[in-house]
Amino acid sequence: MTTKNSKLWTKVATLEQLLPIMEDLGDHWWKLGIKLKLSGAALRNINRDYRLTNEKTRAVLWEWMEHEGSDATIGLLAVAINTIGGTRTAQKLLGM
Repeated sequence: MTTKNSKLWTKVATLEQLLPIMEDLGDHWWKLGIKLKLSGAALRNINRDYRLTNEKTRAVLWEWMEHEGSDATIGLLAVAINTIGGTRTAQKLLGM
C-alpha cells in the first residue's frame, strides 16, 4: 500500500483524524490491537473496561498512540488496518 501523500503517511496520528474510520473498524478492534502490538493484558483491560465496540476501538487507538508516541503514524496504522482486511478503511484513512 502506497500513497502519493507522503506527508500524511508519516504524520503522527491523532484521535481527531481517526474519528472518521473508527466506525468502519467495527468488531475488529481486538485484531487491530494485536497488529498494533498492544499487550494481551492491555487488550483484556480494554475488553473489561468498555462495553461498546466503538469505545473499545477508541481505547485501542488511544493506547497505541500513547505507547508509540511520535512513532504512531498514519502510515503504520494504515498498514495494520490493511493487514486485518480493512483495505477500504486504510485507503479512507490515507485519503485515497
